[in-house]
Amino acid sequence: MDELHVRSRGQRQGEIIYAVHPRVWGQGVGTAIGQELLSTGFEDLELHRIYATCDPRNLGSARVLGKLRKMGGTSSSHRADPGRLARLGHVQHPRR
Repeated sequence: MDELHVRSRGQRQGEIIYAVHPRVWGQGVGTAIGQELLSTGFEDLELHRIYATCDPRNLGSARVLGKLRKMGGTSSSHRADPGRLARLGHVQHPRR
């Protein structure tokens, strides 16, 4: 299950939500889903910022969000500036 919601068209902000079945935990599925959702939001919908949160006790999900922040959520040709990323768990488009 995965979703991308546009929070504000005017401010070009969105939010991603996804769930991964326990049978495939630790296999990169969450990271792949997150990358696809962020790529869609940044590239197709031209969003400026995308939010994602998780329960901090869920260490696997926290690691996925950390990976997505570092990657900027898009292909390797797009890199996020870590200084522009908030602690709350949002990813800002690296070129905006």
